[in-house]
Amino acid sequence: MSRLLMVGILILGLALGSSIATAQNYSQSKPSPEVMFLDGLVGRPIGIAATAVGFATLVATLPFTLPSGSTGQAARGLVREPAAWTIGRPLGQNYMFHRHQRFWLP
Repeated sequence: MSRLLMVGILILGLALGSSIATAQNYSQSKPSPEVMFLDGLVGRPIGIAATAVGFATLVATLPFTLPSGSTGQAARGLVREPAAWTIGRPLGQNYMFHRHQRFWLP
């Protein structure tokens, strides 16, 4: 039963994610209330989870990234990008559209 539930959540997430992206292509300046609702209800929690998983992965890979000097690059990809997507953009706005602007991360 849990496997079926996980597959359903994955399919729902992919469907909602593509609908958010499609809606953003039509309106970059002002998102619709539906896009803002879906972003707040689905997108932001997924972003928080991705940031937490990225942080755990970063800590787990520190023994490999410290000697190679790639800790900063790993932190950027595993923690900074998901955090910027989650917290650093206006509700309902496309991250790639706002990526050129500097939010709270340099």
